[in-house]
Amino acid sequence: RLDFVLYFGTLPLSREIVNCARWGTWAFRFGDVNKPLTTLPAFWEIYHREHVTGAALLRLNESTNQVLRSGYFATVQASFPNNVDSVCFGAARWPAFVCKALEADIDFSTIVHRTIDAANGPASVPSDEERRRVKAITSRQAVRMLFRNYFYRPIWNIARVDENITGYLRSREARGVYWCTQASGDLFLADPFALTVDGKTVVLAEEFDYAKGRGRIVALEDEMHPQSARVAIEEPYHLSFPFLVEDGGHVYCIPESYQAREITLYRALAFPTSWIREATLVSDFAGNDSTVVRYGNKWWMFSTDYDMGFSSALCVFYADRLSGPWHAHPMNPVKVDVRSACSAGTPFQHDGSLYRPAQDCSQGYGRRIVINRVATLTETQFAEEPVAIVEPYPGRYNAGTHTLSAAGGRTYVDGLSYAFHPGGLIALAKRQAKVALQTAGVPDDVIARIRRPRT
Repeated sequence: RLDFVLYFGTLPLSREIVNCARWGTWAFRFGDVNKPLTTLPAFWEIYHREHVTGAALLRLNESTNQVLRSGYFATVQASFPNNVDSVCFGAARWPAFVCKALEADIDFSTIVHRTIDAANGPASVPSDEERRRVKAITSRQAVRMLFRNYFYRPIWNIARVDENITGYLRSREARGVYWCTQASGDLFLADPFALTVDGKTVVLAEEFDYAKGRGRIVALEDEMHPQSARVAIEEPYHLSFPFLVEDGGHVYCIPESYQAREITLYRALAFPTSWIREATLVSDFAGNDSTVVRYGNKWWMFSTDYDMGFSSALCVFYADRLSGPWHAHPMNPVKVDVRSACSAGTPFQHDGSLYRPAQDCSQGYGRRIVINRVATLTETQFAEEPVAIVEPYPGRYNAGTHTLSAAGGRTYVDGLSYAFHPGGLIALAKRQAKVALQTAGVPDDVIARIRRPRT
């Protein structure tokens, strides 16, 4: 009377064990599920310098396996243990997700993604030489990351492109990109969303303040000059990604507020700088970069779950009205893929199809954008496929791009650069000095009163 068996080994199982439970015997597999098993999960991706590390939850059979869940996580090139943790903890909830889908009366054939050949034979074991190579790779990458973190910090900026967002579905062409004047001091701008009201286009964007360590939403009435920025929405916690939507003659904003563990809808009293909280759309959910779209006869929301990996675990919600109530899709997370899960801007329709821009963070946060065509979107099913890539723009901000928002016939984007700033090294020196003082027995209240040494 077992529902299922969860098997953590790698040796082939007998027919009696494979078929002893109602829903079969399930097992985790890491890496390419079409290749032989390995005794070290997340090892060969570092060895071969692959950007993503795969995982799958399989229902085992004698000659074939059914894929119940699968996903891809960014390979942690600087640490093999951290790469193992990323993949194993990322996949640990998958059996529970399958159980929830079964409890919601989802047909088992719908849960099965695809069928693959069973990987038979003994698991491969890396040699000592292969282990040494991985250790060398992770050591070099760790040094590079430390150097960048201590001497550089990311600077984002926003830009306008005089082209319809549907133009990004075509092959990459030369486009005129008009960058905003760089913000001064410890500030940068990112996540632009624009709206034209009474013939005037206003851009809402995240303004991040390094001194405060959090962002707020500002409105740029002169869209390419940060000096025109006025505070639109500010909270005691971080806000970003001010997604704009119009409904019933009102203007709404859904900023990212994952630190508050809720997705909140704001309504404009006087656009663009006067807003009130209209409703909590999803509570107790650390939603990241949420977008909504009216498609078919329902509202649909796309958001990644910060707790499950802010850039990899896509969750879908649906509602009859924008203000809710919103219902979680029974297959959540409907997709786990660091290459195309996290929203990157405005969902749009073209030639009868729905498209969803998403971030590709496999080579670093906000590295580039993937446009997905949504093939299936119902209350019980979801499927999409990548159809176009948006690379960073040439010039100063060529290290990344993670927003693609539509505003009439224009598109608003952002770009990433790195600026030299030894603040991280200074902070490290302060931390080491504090540890040294604590080791020497200096009381914490005395350490707190120390401003700076005289020599």
